[in-house]
Amino acid sequence: MNHLKLLPTKKTNKLFLDKYRYKLVIISKFASVFRGRDIEDAAGKIIHWKENKIFPSWIHNPLPSDLDRAYNILKAFQKIVDYKLMVSSPFLTLYTDNLDDFKQISKELFDYIKYISMPEDTRPLLEKNTIYLKHIDYNFKITLTKHVPNNESFFNWCNNNDKIRMPNRCKNHIKRGWRNGDSYFYVKDSRTLSLVQMFLGSNIRRIDRVIKNP
Repeated sequence: MNHLKLLPTKKTNKLFLDKYRYKLVIISKFASVFRGRDIEDAAGKIIHWKENKIFPSWIHNPLPSDLDRAYNILKAFQKIVDYKLMVSSPFLTLYTDNLDDFKQISKELFDYIKYISMPEDTRPLLEKNTIYLKHIDYNFKITLTKHVPNNESFFNWCNNNDKIRMPNRCKNHIKRGWRNGDSYFYVKDSRTLSLVQMFLGSNIRRIDRVIKNP
């Protein structure tokens, strides 16, 4: 049986970090050892601890099995090259665009994985700045910056424009001013997009092309 089908799985509708199709979240008490993706440094520390049967003082209630897990994660990481690693202890999030590496890592570290994420099998190859969405008949997704000043004229224009679909959360942010980021809305066509860019300028963080999910 395909081991991927046995793992908790989330389907992605866009590239991770604008580059990677696949993601694994791995659990380890020793996650912080891998911060910076300096595998040689991590290897030196983990092998030293393992050979001397000792634990770093900052590990809470460590067990020999925790160190064994860190060693197995290290060996798996040493077999791959093109990947991105992010650490938020106790989680290691690995991104890759190599399907063979994704399958191999998820198989070797099966018991340590919280979940994996990958595209739908039926979906075309994901591209940068492209999102696949269901039930959205708009061609662009606009994501705003962290600091959006209140803009009532733009708010009123959007409210009377059927070529813009704006969630209530985003409406409130634009009308009142926003300081936290990641507010977004959808635009129907290129002409309307040009007008939005004129209104908002540098307050646009990113623009993604939307493709309706088959």
